[in-house]
Amino acid sequence: MKRINKLSKKAFTLIEISVACVVLILILFNVFLLMQQGNKGTVHNRNEIIAKQYASNIIAYYNLIPFKDVVPLDEFVLKNENGFNVNIDEKMEASFKNLEPQKKCSVRIEPYKNDDWPYEYKFVTVTVEWKEPGKTKNEKVTMTGLVAER
Repeated sequence: MKRINKLSKKAFTLIEISVACVVLILILFNVFLLMQQGNKGTVHNRNEIIAKQYASNIIAYYNLIPFKDVVPLDEFVLKNENGFNVNIDEKMEASFKNLEPQKKCSVRIEPYKNDDWPYEYKFVTVTVEWKEPGKTKNEKVTMTGLVAER
């Protein structure tokens, strides 16, 4: 009898094992939630960086072409759904070949003239919109650049 009692005192009980399993499950559950949140943040940051790069490329494009070719536009929208829904030149189209399907890009060009300034300017406003998984509201980035007459 003494021998059985000595062994039973050294072993874990079913309750102790159950409590350890519950604690382990709670810890792992929180770790997985943390990883999921980190993944969502990474996807959001990636989309925002890509959208800013698209907008920056468009503004840079308008700074490189001759000023007279930067025609005032009320607004046009570029989409990557089997082509574009606006007529743009080949150089501009080439920069949008890699536009991701879930992103939509709109460009607005407004002339700006001040009689006190020696040059004429045009504002180029670019908005890139996209939908992130699990969100109901579209995310968007808007950049405005100034194109100057040279």
